[in-house]
Amino acid sequence: MNTKRIELTRTLKLWSFPPISQGKQGRVMTKHYLNMSFILNPNHFSLLSFLVYQSGYDNSLEYSEKLLKMYVNAVKKGCEYYGTTHSLNLSSPRLRANFEWLIQNGFLFNIGGKQFLINPNLTYSKLYVKADFYKDWTNMYANSAGKNFKPLIDKYLAEVRTNYARRHK
Repeated sequence: MNTKRIELTRTLKLWSFPPISQGKQGRVMTKHYLNMSFILNPNHFSLLSFLVYQSGYDNSLEYSEKLLKMYVNAVKKGCEYYGTTHSLNLSSPRLRANFEWLIQNGFLFNIGGKQFLINPNLTYSKLYVKADFYKDWTNMYANSAGKNFKPLIDKYLAEVRTNYARRHK
């Protein structure tokens, strides 16, 4: 291994983005989410990360072709800005297939029609999800593996939306 000191040859230009947060306490990215960056292929992880950024306080989002076009534009702008190319497949059929893959593998839950919920085991808003509830919820989730998740998801959404309503009266 070369032990010579490596000098910084260029700096990244990082512009100011609105933070991925809701309220003062912000969004929690769990260890599960961070570990996904090691094991998911770049097409899936990139789309999942974009969906997290686009999701609401309760982890929900609405699927649309417009959402996928926003993703394509974000990838292209990011590559342009950072002066790099991407190896992502951005064709419409591939993006829809990637979205479906995220559903089939438990990263997204369909909560009705085109409404989806990002799995709360990956990320959640600390402002609207209390620690005790989250601990109990994750235990119930772990014990429900392979079973119907609808009651569990409904419980999560009810908790988050109730806390949101309380804070925003």
